[in-house]
Amino acid sequence: PEYVSPYEDIGDGPRSQNVTFFGTAEQMQRDFEGCVRGQVPESPSFNLHVSTLKDPSLAPAGKHAASSFAFYFPIGADHRAQSRLRDEMADRIVERIAKAAPNFPDLIDRQLNYPAYTYERRFGCTGGNFTHGLLQPEFMGPFRPGPRGWPDNPVPVGGLYLCGAGCHGGPGVTFIPGYNCGYAVLDDAGTARL
Repeated sequence: PEYVSPYEDIGDGPRSQNVTFFGTAEQMQRDFEGCVRGQVPESPSFNLHVSTLKDPSLAPAGKHAASSFAFYFPIGADHRAQSRLRDEMADRIVERIAKAAPNFPDLIDRQLNYPAYTYERRFGCTGGNFTHGLLQPEFMGPFRPGPRGWPDNPVPVGGLYLCGAGCHGGPGVTFIPGYNCGYAVLDDAGTARL
């Protein structure tokens, strides 16, 4: 995409590979509350990743591959409604990118849009949430299992450890669950910590 003022600096170098679009904290809260009520945000918050800017081999010569995920999506709707909402969300994401990079819609040859239920079915993410929960205090810390499970309900298989985004250190891709798991394995093996 060719970003225009005041966003033209996004198009320079590595920053253009991964761009996050979001509003104020108040707008994001309204978006979240609207999604709870089954509404697609007017101006959604999302991430745009153009992977071919780093690895051109992921698309034919002269083409690019991009992916995007919205921070909030109304998941309470039935599958048919989710399909309609999915397309509405995709349109709004493209419109929002076009405000910063007007040529973006013309660059799209083909797109695939996954609603939450498809993401859940294909990738095993409950509710279509790849972060395994919201990044809020009530979904963090002691409300998630550690590498050995819960203190009062440990993993029943010796040598099996938990390290996914659903564990303490999550939600999201923080690498903290893997870090915690690695040290649990070292501790159980009697190996000194690094």
